[in-house]
Amino acid sequence: MAATDSVLNIVIKAKNQAGPVLNNFNKQTDKTTQKVKQSSAALKLMGIAAAGAAVKFGVDAFKAASSFEKKMANVSTLVDTNTENMDLMKKSLLDLSREVPVALDDLTTSLYDIRSAGISANGAMDVLKQSAILATAGLGSTSEATDILTSAINAFQLESKDSAKWANVFFEAVKAGKTTVAELASGFGQVAPLANAVGVQFEELMGITSAMTVSGLDASVAYTQIRAVISNLLKPTKDMQELFDKLGISSINEKIAADGLVKTMRDLSDATEGNNTQLAKAFGSVEALNAVMMLNNETGDEAIKIISGMTDNISLMDEAFAKQQETAAANMQIFKNNVEILKVQIGTGLLPVINSVLKAWNEFLATSNQQSIQESSDIIKQTNEQLDELIDKSRKAGKDTTNLENQLRESKELQRAVKQPTGTDPRANMPFMEGITYDPSEGKPKPTFKSVFGGLFGYADGGVVPGPKGSSQLAVVHGGETVTPPEKQSGVIINFDLRGATMTDKDFINKVKMELNKSLNLNRSTN
Repeated sequence: MAATDSVLNIVIKAKNQAGPVLNNFNKQTDKTTQKVKQSSAALKLMGIAAAGAAVKFGVDAFKAASSFEKKMANVSTLVDTNTENMDLMKKSLLDLSREVPVALDDLTTSLYDIRSAGISANGAMDVLKQSAILATAGLGSTSEATDILTSAINAFQLESKDSAKWANVFFEAVKAGKTTVAELASGFGQVAPLANAVGVQFEELMGITSAMTVSGLDASVAYTQIRAVISNLLKPTKDMQELFDKLGISSINEKIAADGLVKTMRDLSDATEGNNTQLAKAFGSVEALNAVMMLNNETGDEAIKIISGMTDNISLMDEAFAKQQETAAANMQIFKNNVEILKVQIGTGLLPVINSVLKAWNEFLATSNQQSIQESSDIIKQTNEQLDELIDKSRKAGKDTTNLENQLRESKELQRAVKQPTGTDPRANMPFMEGITYDPSEGKPKPTFKSVFGGLFGYADGGVVPGPKGSSQLAVVHGGETVTPPEKQSGVIINFDLRGATMTDKDFINKVKMELNKSLNLNRSTN
C-alpha cells in the first residue's frame, strides 16, 4: 500500500516539478503559433500535428535528458564532487555546444576522456573547446582531437590553460604537411614521451613530422623513424659515442635542448665528414638513418620553417575555424545542438518525477510475493471463464433467434394451408403440422392446442387451454379473436388486440407482431 501511495503522490507532484520548464516552452511555442493563425481549418490541422509532435518531443526530451544525465554521471565518477560543481560543469558543457558545431553527445564523451586523461578542472573545459575547434578546422573528429591534445599535454607536461596554443600546433602541422588530425593522432603516444625525455620540444616534434609527410611518408612512419633516432641518441653505440666526443657533447639532452633535434642531427652528420658508413654505424638502424638523411636536406629546412610558424603566436587554426563556422553544415549542427539543449532542459525537469515513479514501482514489484502473484493469476483465470460463459450465452441467444425465424416461416405455411380449397389435405406436404386435425367435410385444417410456435398456443378456431384450470399459460392471440372460458360460455367476452399489448421484451415482441400481422391475420372469432 505504501508503494501505491508513493506512486499517487509522485504523479500529483509531477505538475509542480515539471511545470516551470514546460510553461516556458509553451510561452515560446505560443509566440510562434500567433504568427501562423491564418484560418480555423489550418489551425485544426496544425493542432493535430502539434499534438503528435508534442508527444514525440516529450519522448525525445526524456531520452536526451536520460542520456545526458548518464554521461555526466560517468564524468562525476572521475572527479571529486565535494570540490567540483557538477551543475556548473553541465551548464558550461551546454553553453559550449551553442558555440561549436559538434554534437552534444560527442562533447560529453570527449569531456569524459579529458577528465580520464587527468586534466584538472581548471583546464578541462578549455581543452574540450580547443579539441572541438581543432576537429572542426582540421577536418577530424572531436574524439581524435581530444586524444592527441591530451596526449601532448601529458607527454610534454604542457599547461592545459594554454590548450589553444597546443591545438594550433597540431593544426599547423596538418596545414603545412600532407596529413590529418586522425593520422597525427595515430602513433603519437609512442614517440611523444621519448621525445620529451631527450629534450625535443613539442613544436619541433610536430614540425619535423609534418615536413616528413610532405616528403611522402605517413605520419605513423615518420613517428617510427624519429623514435629510432631518439633511441639511438639515448643509448649511443661506440661509433655514436666517438661522434659525441668529437663534438664535445657530454649530455645529449642538453645539446638537443639548446640547439634542437634538427641541428643536432646535422652537427653529427658533419662530424663524419660525409662518411655515410660511419653515420649508419652510429645510428644503428635503417629507420633512424633515413630520418637523419631527410633532416640533412630540404626536409630539414622545411621542418625549421614549419616550427617557426608554430611559435609566432599567430593562430591559423582560429582563422580556419571562423571560415568553417560560416558553412551551412556548421550552422545546421549548432541548430541541432540548440534543439538538443531544449530537450535536455525539458527532460531534466521530468526526470525526477519519472525516476521517483519507477523507484516506487520497483519497490512495489520487489515486495510482491509469489502468493499475491498466484492470486492475481486466479482472478484473471476466473474473469476469462466468466467471459467464455457470456460468449456462450450470446451464441445461444443467436440460435434462439434462428428458431424464432424458423417458427415464423412455419406460420406462413400454416396460413397458406388454411386458405387451400375445401377437400385438400395440407398435411401431406407439411410434416411439421403435428397436432393439426383435418375434417374433410369442412375442408379446413383445425389446430389443436399443442404448441405450434415452440410453446405459444393459438386460438384461431377456438379450443380449451391445456393445463391445470386457472393456471396462467402463454398464448398468441389475434385481433378479432374471442376467448370464452368453458364455464362461462355466455359470459363476458374478452378481446385482445395485439397492437395494444404491453410486452417486456420489446425487440422480440416487435418482430413477432410484425410477422404475425403479415402472416396470421385470420380475422376469425370463436363463439
